[in-house]
Amino acid sequence: MRALLVLALAALPAIAACQTPEQMAAADDQTCRSYGANPGSDAYMACRLQQQRLRADEDLRFRQGMAALGQQMQAQNQPPRIVNCTSSRMGNYVNTSCY
Repeated sequence: MRALLVLALAALPAIAACQTPEQMAAADDQTCRSYGANPGSDAYMACRLQQQRLRADEDLRFRQGMAALGQQMQAQNQPPRIVNCTSSRMGNYVNTSCY
């Protein structure tokens, strides 16, 4: 259950990342304008760069989280241990030993 929750939370940035470059640029523009920065100003350019950095950081965290989740899932899916058993009959009984 917890792995499913982690997977669902990890998928959120991927869903948000399904934007085209034009959509991301428009969203960044809107964000920076909402802060009061005017296009072409130093504050606007700094804001746009910050938005790109935030997106890159989010992408890196997403990739690291997915890698960690994959490693966790692989660790849980180890092949079963091979067990060898021998049985011997002793009258009406059967004695079985496994190792």
